[in-house]
Amino acid sequence: MKKVLFFIFLFISILFSASSESKIISLIFNSLFKGKEILIYTNSKEKQKIITEAGFIYTYSCKEASIAYISDYSEECKNKPFFTDNYRSFKENPNAIGAFYWKKGRPNILFLKPRLKSFNLKLPNQLVKYQLEEL
Repeated sequence: MKKVLFFIFLFISILFSASSESKIISLIFNSLFKGKEILIYTNSKEKQKIITEAGFIYTYSCKEASIAYISDYSEECKNKPFFTDNYRSFKENPNAIGAFYWKKGRPNILFLKPRLKSFNLKLPNQLVKYQLEEL
C-alpha cells in the first residue's frame, strides 16, 4: 500500500512540476520577445511538451527559431540565444542567455546581462532580480 501511495504521489508531483515549468517558461519567453511571434527550437520530447503547454510553437530547425530551449550547446544553434535547464551549460556557453534549473528541490532562474545585451534582449522589471552582471 505504501508503494502504491508513493507512486501516486510521485506521478502527481511530476505533473505539477511540468505545469509549473511551462508557466515559468511562458513568462520568461513572452517577456523577452514582447509582441513577437516566438518559435522555439528544442531537441527534447520533454521540452516539446513544456513548450506546447506554455502556448508556444516549437520547430525542428534552430535556423528558424527565435530561441533554443536545450540542455547542452548545439553547433546548429551557434548564432542563436539559448535558454537551458543546466547550470553547467549556462556557465560554459557564451550563447546561453539564461537558465532555469532545480537545485535541492528549489527552482533557480538566472540570466547574464552581457549575453542578453549581445542578442538585444532586455528583461522586464519583474525578472531583473534574477539577472547577473557576471559569473
